Amino acid sequence: MLKISKYFKVQSNQSVTQKIKKVKVYTTCEIDNAKFNLEFYNSHKSGHPNLKIYDEDIIGLAENGNNQTIIDVGHLDIEFPTRGLFVVIEWLMLEENKFEFSYRKRGVGKKLIATTIDPAIGAYPSDILDTFIYDGEKWQEVKNSKSIIKSYDYKYRNLAIELELSD
Repeated sequence: MLKISKYFKVQSNQSVTQKIKKVKVYTTCEIDNAKFNLEFYNSHKSGHPNLKIYDEDIIGLAENGNNQTIIDVGHLDIEFPTRGLFVVIEWLMLEENKFEFSYRKRGVGKKLIATTIDPAIGAYPSDILDTFIYDGEKWQEVKNSKSIIKSYDYKYRNLAIELELSD
């Protein structure tokens, strides 16, 4: 999974000409200044991400720990599409984003080594589907399924991302 997106629909009280001012992403990092790419897509009539609406890379930096990472994009003058907007997080497979740790698997006595790519993006349980994953070929809906955390059982895991808009 290299890209994941969250859908934002147009609110009834939202003006037609609003622009995206800031994106707030809840991140968890084991390293400092993990880089990720932020993208914006409009919505296809099917409800999936469609076309990129800003072509340049927007690099976010996530600090070590649990944080609300704020990316100011107001200067980019990106309008909120009339069909809604997908905010996309792309993990960057960079050496400096790697975090290596050791652990012991239950039932297996030896120590194992694992590597993750930071940052992790926060999620919360919801009955509403608004998160899609790009598998390298197409966008797919996130499935709701059983979880080891009871409050997440058969709920969608929606990304903890917020938008701040301006006129």
